[in-house]
Amino acid sequence: LKSLQKCPAMACATLRSSASGAARTGLPTCGAMVMQTYNAVTDGLISADALDGVFAQLLASPGWREFETKTSRRMCDQYTFDGDRSRPPPPHLRFAGPLMSKLLERLQFEHGHDEVVPMQCFWCLYEDGEDSCPSHSHDCRQLTMSFGDQRTLVVEGRPVPMRHGDVVVLDGERHSLPPARPGDPPCQPRVSLNLFFATASDMATREVSVNHKAGAAYGSADGAVGPRGGRGKGKGRAGKQAHGSGRDDAEDNRSEPSAARGRWGRGRGASAS
Repeated sequence: LKSLQKCPAMACATLRSSASGAARTGLPTCGAMVMQTYNAVTDGLISADALDGVFAQLLASPGWREFETKTSRRMCDQYTFDGDRSRPPPPHLRFAGPLMSKLLERLQFEHGHDEVVPMQCFWCLYEDGEDSCPSHSHDCRQLTMSFGDQRTLVVEGRPVPMRHGDVVVLDGERHSLPPARPGDPPCQPRVSLNLFFATASDMATREVSVNHKAGAAYGSADGAVGPRGGRGKGKGRAGKQAHGSGRDDAEDNRSEPSAARGRWGRGRGASAS
């Protein structure tokens, strides 16, 4: 791992200015897209010190596993809720529990009497600018929170800068995290928290699944990623190592949903894991 992962305190110190900058400038508006953006520190969900502390513990977490596709690479970890908002994270991620509770409380407030049903939390670690996530979408809602160095999330072709503490909430939009471009400044580590959820009305009116394609890797707690079986290899731990099938749902899903079956699709059982 890079120097900031080896010294989380230094990483946190360098991120204070970027987090406060995000608070001052905000994130870009996104037209008619169903997309919400905010900063968790600015909106009072977590203090700047606590945000730094969570990031430092994420960098040191023993649960990361390498996740490679044909065109991308990142480290991942995950756990499931199975619809139970009170279910705590696994022991190695228990420190993130208070933040997760705050995020779920805000989501419920925003949806009023429409019950929020959490499905899965999928964590990604991007160790440097070469790490990326290809374009994909999910048949559910998604909250993504960013920790660490700034990276640009692309949502339906629009760039959305994600700084330390920034949050974006999506509802089926196609998105990706491209690798850094040649000539860009070196990227330090970044972690994303990806909370997949639905509402009670979603589940009553449309097909809901984390996977845009049935059977893809996001859906298996025992599959391509997860805290089981010892620590995976990162770039600072003996180089790259393919894990599992070496594919994810983004690689298997290049086409947009057809108009005939609707945006959310039909004919698949809901997958909450």
